[in-house]
Amino acid sequence: MAKVTSKLKVTVPNAIADRYSIRPGDDIDWVPAGDAIRVIPAGTPTPSEDPTARLQLFDQASERRRTRSACLKPYRETEVGAERIFTIVAALVDTNILIYRFDNRFSEKQRIATEVLRRGIIENSGRVPHQVIGRPVGGITKLPPPSRPTRLSHIF
Repeated sequence: MAKVTSKLKVTVPNAIADRYSIRPGDDIDWVPAGDAIRVIPAGTPTPSEDPTARLQLFDQASERRRTRSACLKPYRETEVGAERIFTIVAALVDTNILIYRFDNRFSEKQRIATEVLRRGIIENSGRVPHQVIGRPVGGITKLPPPSRPTRLSHIF
């Protein structure tokens, strides 16, 4: 584990520096990644910010996972019977997926959300947590802002 000095400097561990060919004087990028920070050596291609390219990368990774899963059996035979060696985990559907599925203002997001839900149903891999079911009601039923000022009595 590396420590941060009082001048906010960090020493890269030798094993990491060797593995990624990081040398003294090289530039590295610090990229926020949710609750973590990714350290990327300069010159390393970073994931595209283009949503279509990111979805394509996601689809490729999902296909690799599906291919691996199809070849593996979740049980191994032992002298005392079958033993579970891994568990296939379902994908949890987020509130945004349900909202985009019914929101006609964003056709591309609606198409993607529909595909995600359809794939989850076909593959029996999607799960909707009970907390998610109640949340979209507010987002789906919200009225869009009126194009011109109006009295509240005209809306209802």
